[in-house]
Amino acid sequence: MKKRVFARLMYISACAALLTALLLGFFSRGNALLLFPQGSPEESADSFFRALEGGDYAAASALCSPALSAEKRSEETDAALVYDALCVSRHWEGSESSSRSGSTATVTGRFTVLDTEALTSGLKEEVTAQLQQRVAAARENAEVYTEDGSYRDEVVMDAWYSALRQRLSHAEDYYVTRNLTLTLHYRSGQWLIESNEELLLALSGGAA
Repeated sequence: MKKRVFARLMYISACAALLTALLLGFFSRGNALLLFPQGSPEESADSFFRALEGGDYAAASALCSPALSAEKRSEETDAALVYDALCVSRHWEGSESSSRSGSTATVTGRFTVLDTEALTSGLKEEVTAQLQQRVAAARENAEVYTEDGSYRDEVVMDAWYSALRQRLSHAEDYYVTRNLTLTLHYRSGQWLIESNEELLLALSGGAA
């Protein structure tokens, strides 16, 4: 009788040990257990935007999954001007609400950014006004017109840049602040932000 009881206890202990090993193997990622994610998803979100606003794009990208593609400043003057204004405009006002379910979390905060579409919308009228000013100031038609009567390319580009710079001088008028919800996943011992379409649109000055 005692032998059967002892054998039964040994069998139960072995099963429990096996179950524990299986659970550890299933839920472990490196040294972190997905059953008990460590750290704060809100802090990861705040750290991401602090790095972004501070110009440390590599540090911001390291907090995303997949990592963000490297941002490159265009060599085109107008695109570079807009890009610089866009980077300056980005501002995260901190996490307002969050929820967590296992190894996935969402964090919502207020995000301010330059609305690039609004910035360039209707700019043609201002370019036309700039061209008219150049015509009025020209001593000879050849300074602004080609032989076939069209505007010279360099004159058009100069008018375009002037109109764009004029708008950028009060770029804050084109800032928008919206709710932005981030999705985070606990991987490799840290909360990583999912670089989904909503986030990428928001960072580029599109609708969030």
